[in-house]
Amino acid sequence: MMNKDLRKDLLFILCEECGEVVQGISKCERFGYGNRHRSDFTNAEKVGFEMADLIAVYEMLVDEGVFPKVEDDVMRERIAKKKEKVLRLFKDF
Repeated sequence: MMNKDLRKDLLFILCEECGEVVQGISKCERFGYGNRHRSDFTNAEKVGFEMADLIAVYEMLVDEGVFPKVEDDVMRERIAKKKEKVLRLFKDF
């Protein structure tokens, strides 16, 4: 079982990773998805890397029983419903 300090630190890291995903998306919109400003990678690729980092920390918390596995049927169903809801929103435009 994870000690409280490690759990707290991982939760803060998860928050930071969420912020980095948001920042990356903002850069995509501001400067272009294919922009490679001072990097070998595009802004879009960088968002993908940040998502991988976010998922890695989430999975660490899953392994410790803090959050449910995404593979669980309930989570898969929730993901499917969210996708449907988002697509319905775009159909209204």
